[in-house]
Amino acid sequence: MFKKHKTIRSRNTKIHNFMKYFIILWVAESLLYILLNVCPFENLFIDFSSPEDVFKYTTTGDIDKVLYGDNSCMIIYTDNDNSKDIMFARKDDNGYKIVTYLQYSKESLIPRKHCFTYMYKLNQTEDTYCYGHLIHDTNDIDLSDNYDTEYCVFHIDDKVYYYGYLKNYNGNYSLYVNSN
Repeated sequence: MFKKHKTIRSRNTKIHNFMKYFIILWVAESLLYILLNVCPFENLFIDFSSPEDVFKYTTTGDIDKVLYGDNSCMIIYTDNDNSKDIMFARKDDNGYKIVTYLQYSKESLIPRKHCFTYMYKLNQTEDTYCYGHLIHDTNDIDLSDNYDTEYCVFHIDDKVYYYGYLKNYNGNYSLYVNSN
């Protein structure tokens, strides 16, 4: 009878140890995943000479335009599904670095008259970029704002997609479409 009790206790100990190791392994993998998304390990060893090199290393598709800020850039590209998308690269003294989605914050502004604008602020820099789209029935459009931003504009069907770098962004933003 004592042997049965010892066997049950031994089995429970093995299950308990397995669960303990499983939880430790899960926590370690989760921390590694978070760490790699906050600071890609490539940034420790690789200095990319251009935003195009960062793009080729991390993404597939075709680059449409690169908007340069003071310490970073926004890469506008067409992905393999023929959709527009963006990514960022950070610049330091040695070249360009990979930026993950945890290294910038996204703020959406209140939509007005079929116009949606999003601000992207890169961590550890003062660089802020905007992306937006609006519904407009002609290709004749003039975009301006209170930062004198030079916009990169793409017309797809009845939508206009616009991208820009906002120098010295302070949180106050007004977009003007055809001076309105």
